[in-house]
Amino acid sequence: MSRTIKEVLGTISMVILISLSISTCSTSTQRSIDLKTTKSVVAFKSLVKGYVYGTGFNLKYKGRIYTVTNRHVCVAADQIDSTNGTARVNNEILKVIRISSVHDICILESHSKSGLVLSPTAPQIMDEITLIGHPRGLPLIIRKGHIVEHLSVCIGYSYGKKCLPSIRISATAYPGNSGSPVTNNAGQVVGILFAGNSQYSHEPFIVPLSYLKLEMSKL
Repeated sequence: MSRTIKEVLGTISMVILISLSISTCSTSTQRSIDLKTTKSVVAFKSLVKGYVYGTGFNLKYKGRIYTVTNRHVCVAADQIDSTNGTARVNNEILKVIRISSVHDICILESHSKSGLVLSPTAPQIMDEITLIGHPRGLPLIIRKGHIVEHLSVCIGYSYGKKCLPSIRISATAYPGNSGSPVTNNAGQVVGILFAGNSQYSHEPFIVPLSYLKLEMSKL
């Protein structure tokens, strides 16, 4: 084998090794981000029966920590104590601060010392995302996917039908995932899962980042 061929093969091998090293490093970094994110994800439990049926997350906003989920998770049967406006999150009883029927968002106080942060920019089509929540009341499950499209979704709730601008993502979700944070590769929140897709279970809908920012700005 000539020296030139050996040099070429050597260069190719080096490029492959570097690529593998970068890929491994990237995967390790993403796992670290996902692990950190899971620590801010919480479970919503029935005040009476104690079972898990929804997800939420701790969010740091302007120096304070809040717990955020969907309105329909907050007002589900046995969830809100109407006498004092509280909800059971993990094993704590937290006070509800703000509820938005328009954007299906519920914001509560939090006793946590850390939380996720909002992404400074809205996600674009095909951006990679991570969905973390409690589908069917199970322990935390991480799903990977991407942004599929921006669209308007009409959902029927007990308080009426609402049509909201939304984002469709490619990450399988089930009942219990409502209120789950959807994050980008930096672990920043880009939306909240609020509804499944009756046609494609693996492509649910999320409340866009802009509406979450709007509701947080009203605190």
